[in-house]
Amino acid sequence: MFRPTRIGTMRSRSIASMAIVIAFQMAAVLVLTHPSTHVLARGIEYEYDDRGDLAFRHQVDTALAKVRSLLDSAKSPRFILSASDVEHQYQDKFSLAEFITNTAIAATSNALDRLGVGPSVLQKLKADSDPNHVKLRFSSNETCSLIEKKVVEIADSVKHETYETTATGDPQKVEEKKITTRAVREVTEYHWSYNVSYGLLLVHDDVDLDDAVIQSRKGTEIIVVTGSERAPCPPQHVHPHRDVDLNWYLQQLHTSGEGFQSQFSIDRDASSCKTPRRNDDVQKAVEAFEELRQWTWRVSSFFHDTVASRLRSQYHHQSREYGSSFSVDDSIIFVPVLPLFQHDINGSSSESSDPLLSSADVNVLLTEQLRTIDSTISTLSEKFPSEDDGSIASTAEARLVLLMKHVASISSSFVRGVNHVEGMLRSQLVSAVGREIDSRDFGDFVKSFYPKLFRPEYVPEPFVYAVRRPDHYPDGAISIESTSGVDGDGFETVLTSTRKIEGGAAMRMPINSATTIELRGEQYLHAWVRHEFGLFDNSSQAQLVARARQFSSFLLCIGNIAGPTTFQPKHAIIVQNKDEVIIPLLLEQLPTPKAFKDAIRSLSPEQQEFAKAFRSMQLESSVFAVALIQLKPQLENVLDLPDDSLTKEIKLTQNLLELFIDYQIPPDLLSYDGDKTASIGEKLSRVKENVHSVQSMIDEAKEREIKEAERQSDMRGGRKNNNMEGPSVVHSSMDYNLADEDHYDMDGIHLMSASIPRTASAQADSMKMRSSASPSAFDASDHHLRATNKAEIDDSSESFGSEDRSNRAGNLGNTVDFSHIVKKLDSAFDEYDVDSALRPTKIIVEDNVGWKKNYQKTLLTPQEKKNLSTEDRKQEKDKAFDLLDALSKSGAQPINYSELHVIVAATHRFDYSLIDTVIRSSENPIVSVERSALIVASTTHDDTPVADLVLGPSRLSSIKEHSPGLL
Repeated sequence: MFRPTRIGTMRSRSIASMAIVIAFQMAAVLVLTHPSTHVLARGIEYEYDDRGDLAFRHQVDTALAKVRSLLDSAKSPRFILSASDVEHQYQDKFSLAEFITNTAIAATSNALDRLGVGPSVLQKLKADSDPNHVKLRFSSNETCSLIEKKVVEIADSVKHETYETTATGDPQKVEEKKITTRAVREVTEYHWSYNVSYGLLLVHDDVDLDDAVIQSRKGTEIIVVTGSERAPCPPQHVHPHRDVDLNWYLQQLHTSGEGFQSQFSIDRDASSCKTPRRNDDVQKAVEAFEELRQWTWRVSSFFHDTVASRLRSQYHHQSREYGSSFSVDDSIIFVPVLPLFQHDINGSSSESSDPLLSSADVNVLLTEQLRTIDSTISTLSEKFPSEDDGSIASTAEARLVLLMKHVASISSSFVRGVNHVEGMLRSQLVSAVGREIDSRDFGDFVKSFYPKLFRPEYVPEPFVYAVRRPDHYPDGAISIESTSGVDGDGFETVLTSTRKIEGGAAMRMPINSATTIELRGEQYLHAWVRHEFGLFDNSSQAQLVARARQFSSFLLCIGNIAGPTTFQPKHAIIVQNKDEVIIPLLLEQLPTPKAFKDAIRSLSPEQQEFAKAFRSMQLESSVFAVALIQLKPQLENVLDLPDDSLTKEIKLTQNLLELFIDYQIPPDLLSYDGDKTASIGEKLSRVKENVHSVQSMIDEAKEREIKEAERQSDMRGGRKNNNMEGPSVVHSSMDYNLADEDHYDMDGIHLMSASIPRTASAQADSMKMRSSASPSAFDASDHHLRATNKAEIDDSSESFGSEDRSNRAGNLGNTVDFSHIVKKLDSAFDEYDVDSALRPTKIIVEDNVGWKKNYQKTLLTPQEKKNLSTEDRKQEKDKAFDLLDALSKSGAQPINYSELHVIVAATHRFDYSLIDTVIRSSENPIVSVERSALIVASTTHDDTPVADLVLGPSRLSSIKEHSPGLL
């Protein structure tokens, strides 16, 4: 009999204390969650299931009664309990994993001994062979041959009864005799000789060892088939060998007297040793037992599936029914592989006390295993014929199948046992925090953790910004929001490390091929660090939300940074009067720098060059930006009005926006052009007069167009009030009027066709016309501009242009190249991210998902919802760019009242769920996230040293311990 060897405890790792620290750090910010169930083991994949662990726990509890009776606990003051029910130290879990493994090795040895692989065979293997090349092989083949063909008569199952009457001497009586007959038909029978031979043997480097045949046998059955000459199986079928390596198993056995002892131990000092379950030693044991379990299943299936299928009742044969010939029950065999501890009845719980069962106790359990094996084998003769009678399903095959099932049960119990050790850690951590926690809880924790990590000026802030002038009520706000967790359905504002760029150069923003405007407002750089736990935590959603207040408006542009001083807008929209615009964002993760290097290492130089260039392009295009433009102050600027002039002029502001957006009126036709020293009221009055004049002209033009359309309709046969083609007829009439008649207003200024509502077909012409209507293009000899002449316009235009160029040239020295910041982050990730967990992340506006807009048509109507299609978004962009064209005088005047927010993102990706990161990887995610936040913050804040970012010496000492590379 084999005996396991108990391995002494070694030094304790710090996961227990670390788990408790994490538990109490996070306990203050917990919210409702759902448990994570998916777990991946390295090498062997399995799914963690609370119910499965409970089932194993029930199996252990059921076996405890028998264990207690076997060990006769009355001999010593102790209780035998499930390991999870006994108070113990963290290092005891390592000892328990070693105990389970050694017991499983000894139990497997007992089963193999009854199979024929006993101590003498193993001793010879270890002495004569390299244990790294020994396999246990099951070989089998089938043959089938026709031995007889004959015709037999088979009586019909239906009886036919007739009665025969016979006269007697008495004329009053007759005799009746019942005659029963059956129909008989001739049937051709084909008698096949079905032979099965198999062998169980040991091989070394695929060569059979001497005296290595463990068991071999040949059995025969006569199968009688009627109605078809088709054979029940191929004439000869040699099955592929079914092998299992004994390498790991033999390495654990060491000679002890006349037998062996198993001496498995965990190298707790190895860098790969993370937990009692997650280490290379236990992992190799799990893989070895899993391979053994699969091998036993393949051997059993040969008899259960292959052989039994030949002998089932679909063929008529002369022997017994074979549907369940190889069905044997191994459940009564005792499996000694159990996670058990002993508990001192006297209540001693000192750290020096050993909760493991002694070797003598384990030997008692192994003896009971052998007893139940022998008892079960002895009962097989009652159901199966002797192996000497030549039949296929004899006691030899039944014993083989029984032992294969028992070895599979041992393997399963071992794997579930060591997983239960990990389940104990999991249960203890959950008990410490009160329930199972996930990434949403961790997100809440991070919010409270950042103020304790960073100095106040560097603490990541919620990305929510009011659109406002100093000392003014906000016109609206924008925010970036995100969900967290697999089931996250609530959006929360994201946190970003924020840096205000001082003295940066103006950003150039092209709005069409002919016009580029300059944004001279404030600039901000934001860095967003996201967290994902496990393979199934990548479904979080993000959105950009813009909200305007009543009687307020602003312009929102969304795009990417295309160069040091270029913002390339891809979307734009005017948000006004309680509008709420929700824009879905797609988060696309790029490989980590280390993963990228590993992927291209074996490529050719040309392929590597291409991959690097493409990644550089991906990084540069991942710089997401949002521009906010305040409309009222910019209107005041372009109309030559003093600051705050339009603050309370709600109706005038709305009229101005309508003229600029719907009719593309040049701002010079509406701006104040009188005495510069006039009062604000006088200036506003003049602008209102200009607005009224243009509106009156537009109304007159509309009325003339309607009349002209009616006249043309009458000429074609009469008025058709109900069927008039409104927009198309009006447009043709408008074109006709403009071609035949010039309209003058506002002291003789020629009102260009820009005053007519623009159609999509006239967009290009309108763009050219706006360029021709710019101040630098007006000719003083043809257009008499109030208090302005061509020379003044030309001088001011040239002056602005030269000043603008000089400013840009002078500011380039202080310019932050936003397109380069993400490359700096990528380099920092490569240098300092020791876990290779930070992934550069692109923020993309999803083109295939409609935007959502909540709005009110009037003050008193309820809010309505609308999905903005691709065409709707294009129209909104056109309107916004038309307004920008007017506010900037086609790029001749800068946009001073703006904010540019540049956002870069990175995702810290953990391989497992939050709980499994702590339990399986023995990793403190707080330390990992701390490192990631410091890497990103330092790079964002112009390479500020980490020591200058953190709050207090205690936090700095913690960083020195866990992330010394950052310092």
